[in-house]
Amino acid sequence: MRRRVQLALGSLAIALALAVGVVADYRPRHWRTPGAVAVAGPESALLRADVEAFPPFRSRSHPEAIRAMEALVTQRLEAAGWTVTPQEVRRDANPHRRQPTDAPLTHNLLATRGAAGGVRPVLFGAHIDSVSVSPGGDDNGSAVAVLIDLARRLPPEAAARVELCFFNEEEDGLLGSYTFVGSLSPAERAQIQRVFVLDMVGHYDSTPHSQRYPPPLSWLAPDRGDFLSAIALTDADAAVAGLREARASVAAGLPMEMFEPPRAMARRLPDLWRSDHGPFWEAHIPAVFLTDTANFRSKRYHTAADVPEVLDYAKVALVADMLAAVAAER
Repeated sequence: MRRRVQLALGSLAIALALAVGVVADYRPRHWRTPGAVAVAGPESALLRADVEAFPPFRSRSHPEAIRAMEALVTQRLEAAGWTVTPQEVRRDANPHRRQPTDAPLTHNLLATRGAAGGVRPVLFGAHIDSVSVSPGGDDNGSAVAVLIDLARRLPPEAAARVELCFFNEEEDGLLGSYTFVGSLSPAERAQIQRVFVLDMVGHYDSTPHSQRYPPPLSWLAPDRGDFLSAIALTDADAAVAGLREARASVAAGLPMEMFEPPRAMARRLPDLWRSDHGPFWEAHIPAVFLTDTANFRSKRYHTAADVPEVLDYAKVALVADMLAAVAAER
C-alpha cells in the first residue's frame, strides 16, 4: 500500500512538473513598451473613412451588400495602382463542412502590384464579409481597412513581394480561404514564406476583467483587453521574429500578446482555428493570426452594435504601420 502511494505521488509530481514546463514554454509572451501610447493621426482618419464607407450586413442574406463590398474594395485597390483578380469561391471548398449549392456567387479579391508573376512570398489576408445582423465595423471592416491602407502606402519594391488576399464567406465556413489555399499548386505553396491573417483588429478595452480566453489560455493571459493578440504555430518563427522587430521599431504604442503553440497542442484548442489562417495551418503554410480576440473581449461581436464609430483607430493605424514595416523586410 505504501509503495502504491509513493508511486502515485511520484506520478503526480511528474505530471505537475510537465504542466509547469508547458506553461513556462508556451504561455503568451508580452510585447509591451512602457509609457508608449497610441496617438490618432492622419492615417487614423483614413482608416476610419474606409470602415465607414463599407456597406453593412455583408452576408449571404444580403448578396447586394457583398457585391457592393467587392466593387468598393476593388475600386480602392485599383486607385492605388494594384491589379485585382477575382476568384470564385467554391461551395465545396471546406472539406469539413457541407454547404448549400444554391448560395449566392461570391469572390475572393486577389491583389498584386508590379511585374512579378505567380504567388508572392508574403501574403496579407482578411475577410470582407460579415454576419447578416451586423454592420461589420470591427468584424471585419477594421482588418480590411488595414489591407487597403497597405495598398496605398507600400513602396513599389515592397509591393512587388506582397499579395493582398480579401477572402469572402469566412463567416460561412472559411470558404474563401479554403478556396484560395486549395487553388495553390505544391510549388506555389512552397514559395510562400509568411502569411498574416487579420480578423478584428479594432476593439481595445483597458478595463480590468475585460479580457477572457478559452482554457487553458484563460489561466495565462492578462485580464485587460488592451492588446492585439498574435497566434502562430511554431513553424512560423521567422514571421514572428519579423513581426516583433517591426512592432518595436514603428508601433511601440501597440501592446501585443504572442502565443506560439506547437501544432499538437493547437489541435486541442479549436478556438485557435476559427478564422482564415486555419486553412493555411492545415496546409503547413507558415501563418500568423492577428486579432483583438473577438467574443473573448467584445460584447459587440456578431451584433448590431459592431459599428465603425466605436473602434480605436489610433491602434488600428499602428497595426498598419507594423505590417507595412513587415512588408518592407528582405
